Amino acid sequence: MKLDKFTFTGDKGKVVLDTGETKGFLLADAVGFRFVSRAVTGTITVHKVVRGGETDLTKFCFTLDPDPKIGQVCADANGTAVFTNVPKGTYTIVETSVPNFSQTDNTCANGVTINKDQQTFDCTITNIRDTGDLQVHKSS
Repeated sequence: MKLDKFTFTGDKGKVVLDTGETKGFLLADAVGFRFVSRAVTGTITVHKVVRGGETDLTKFCFTLDPDPKIGQVCADANGTAVFTNVPKGTYTIVETSVPNFSQTDNTCANGVTINKDQQTFDCTITNIRDTGDLQVHKSS
């Protein structure tokens, strides 16, 4: 069980657990009682999809804006990049530009907001390989 909140009045205290249960206690009885404060964090998983031919997915890297001091995370061979322990807040996923590829879709283009502990988000970012036309003109 987790502690949701606690209050003290004089020498009496009250705790409310995440189950909704309320327990009262006297400070004299609270010897050995330990409060642990933990920051609200979440996880953002980016799934990289590339259309228009096979490519090394590990060259696709991402950052969060604003930067929560996690830094750049690159996709693994399966195209998955995971940001862990992301602090509470609203973030946009920014893809580092890769030559010859253009982003065509981002399921989290409007950003993600972490406001509950252990919250998770799955985002898919799709790119297409840029292709060009080659025209050959024969001259006599």
